[in-house]
Amino acid sequence: KKKTSSPLSMFFLRMRKVNDDGEDVLNGLEIVRLKDKMGTKQLPTAELILDGTEAIRISEEGRGVSSIVGMLHITRYHNAISSVAYMRRMTSLAMDFARRRYAFGSNIVQKPLHMLMLRSMELDTRGNLLFVLEFSRLLGLVDVGKASSEDAAVLRVISSLLKLFTAKEGVRLTSEGVECFGGVGVMENSHIPVILRDSQVLPIWEGTTNILSLDLLRACQRESEAIAHLENYLRKNARGGSLLISGMIDRIFSYLKNDMPSLSRDMMEANARKLSFNVSRLLIASVANRVYQEAGKGEFETGDKAVLDHWLNRMEKEYEALELGITEKELREYESLFSNDLGQNLDKRGERRSRL
Repeated sequence: KKKTSSPLSMFFLRMRKVNDDGEDVLNGLEIVRLKDKMGTKQLPTAELILDGTEAIRISEEGRGVSSIVGMLHITRYHNAISSVAYMRRMTSLAMDFARRRYAFGSNIVQKPLHMLMLRSMELDTRGNLLFVLEFSRLLGLVDVGKASSEDAAVLRVISSLLKLFTAKEGVRLTSEGVECFGGVGVMENSHIPVILRDSQVLPIWEGTTNILSLDLLRACQRESEAIAHLENYLRKNARGGSLLISGMIDRIFSYLKNDMPSLSRDMMEANARKLSFNVSRLLIASVANRVYQEAGKGEFETGDKAVLDHWLNRMEKEYEALELGITEKELREYESLFSNDLGQNLDKRGERRSRL
């Protein structure tokens, strides 16, 4: 009942309550409508109106966001698990289909072109799984009080990276997987399209890719020690491995320490998305290297080496150059790119309508 201009607080709210007449009723909640989503329809999403809702404040007033940070690690972690699960499911189904589908004189699993695509899907899935498992390891250390200051700092920094990267990878891989089935892949009775639709929701849950990229930017600006810990963590993972990893660490952290501080706020934000993907691919490659080095000559060496080589290649080939400035000419080109597609007529909202 108290109104305040303070920042958000955190409350515990029960969906239902017992009223004065002893009846079990909704706790001041009015369900306006259920949303008609493209995916995750098995988990209903609704518009709610809270009117007279009873709740208990469980944080200090105005400290809701800081109180919920620990839970954000978990929800982002769950999001990443879902993404990797969709990747694994689609890859497994595509491999099974390839062993059964007969075309052009043999099963398509024997066709080199198709086999290479399946191999890429498998190694992509394994790399993203490594990311999830590494986060699990760090989270477990923190939960049982055995984490070093470095472990805790790295966990904070990579939480947003884990979610944004695995979510985008999930959409890309499941889309590729649909194609593996040909026409069957777009038939609703195959249940393949629902995997793609569900995975498409994951980049939006728990913060969009752009929003989470800005989380990394804030960490770079506010937690210099955490970034130093991240660099040290990556260098330890890179020991005994390819010079490509150490070279990429030098490249990225030279930008963070030497170039980024002199950039404008707009320029830093413009690079945030590229930086997040670059760091994510670097992290997966470094963890793959550590796993391979620790495996030695064990039974998983061949698979570990394949994952490492695949992600070294992706880390290098997919690196996105970070801008250090935009010229006036480039700025005008960017502006014209948008303005040329918009007409001068106004719609009912008073906005210009697109000519497209």
